[in-house]
Amino acid sequence: MNMSPGVTSTSNQIFSLHMTILWICVAIGVVVFGVMFWSIFAHRKSRGAKPANFHENTVVEVLWTIIPLAILVAMAIPATATLVEMYDTT
Repeated sequence: MNMSPGVTSTSNQIFSLHMTILWICVAIGVVVFGVMFWSIFAHRKSRGAKPANFHENTVVEVLWTIIPLAILVAMAIPATATLVEMYDTT
C-alpha cells in the first residue's frame, strides 16, 4: 500500500504526491460506497420506496461532469509540478 520515503528531495516529493493522491482516492471511495450503501438501505423495495426519474436532468449531468474534472485538475497540478522538477537536472 505504501512506498518507502526516498533520500533525495525529488523522491520525497514523489512519495508525498503518492500519499496525497492515495488519500484522495480513499476519500472518494469511502464517499461513493457510503452513499451507495445508504441509498441501498434507505430506498429498498421493502420500505415502499418509489424510483425517482433523473432522466435528462441537466443539473445532475453537469455536476457529475464538473466535480470529477475539478478533482482531476486538482490532482494534476502537483503531479505536473513534480514531473517538471524531475526533468530539471540542474
